[in-house]
This record gives sequence, structure tokens and C-alpha cells, in this order.
Amino acid sequence: MKEYLPIVSALLNDESVTFEGRYFHLHEASLRTVVPHVPVWVASGGRQMCELTARYPSGWNMAGGGSNPGAIREQYDGFAAACQPGLQELGPRRSGR
Repeated sequence: MKEYLPIVSALLNDESVTFEGRYFHLHEASLRTVVPHVPVWVASGGRQMCELTARYPSGWNMAGGGSNPGAIREQYDGFAAACQPGLQELGPRRSGR
């Protein structure tokens, strides 16, 4: 996911991508077609995935939490912390359940 999310997000934003990673190697890749805006939603619950979700996708779907209000609040607070300065603000991110 660490390599995948920035690549897919850039391609769906009509950008050309050059990337050398562990799993993906791209040189000036593009979709070569007109693509309407495609929102990318990610279900995440752990710290690392929340940080990735705060950087790239259009929306967040909370993973876990069930119907326990305390667990839901903890997940939300963890995601909000990942949206601190240097990352995108929580405001534009939509969250779903």
C-alpha cells in the first residue's frame, strides 16, 4: 500500500508517474485516456495505514470499531492525529462507516 496509493492517486489525477520502488517500477506511466474523477477510499485502522490514508485517498472508511462508541472514537482520533500539519487536513476527508 505504501507504494500503491501514491501511484494510483497520481494516475487517477491524470499525472504521469515515474517511480522506482520495491514492488513497482514505472517510467512516465499514465492512463492515456480521459478519466473522470475517481474517488479512492481506503479502510484503515492502524497508525501506518491512517497516515497513508491521510496523504493520498479521497476518503476514509474506518476499519474495526464495531458498534462500541469508545472504539469508534479511538479510531477517529487516531485518524485525526494522522492528519496533523504536513498532511492534509481532516476537513476535506470524508469518512464513512
